[in-house]
Amino acid sequence: MAVRENRVLVTNDSDFGLLHRRRNPAPSAVILQRLDRLSPESRISRTTAVLTELADRLSGLIVIEPSIVRRSRQP
Repeated sequence: MAVRENRVLVTNDSDFGLLHRRRNPAPSAVILQRLDRLSPESRISRTTAVLTELADRLSGLIVIEPSIVRRSRQP
């Protein structure tokens, strides 16, 4: 559905990272949250900050961790 509707997928499930790399076509972006140690409020705040910062560059696999953001390169 994310591919069909050109949506960004936000998830905590690391399997979506693997699917993103293998799927063609893949969703425009998969945002994988690795924020398990944070409170729900902090997770929301961190994710919102990253989405705001990367709003015009949402593509590929983006992994959000408490102190860093990693991005995969698009093929």
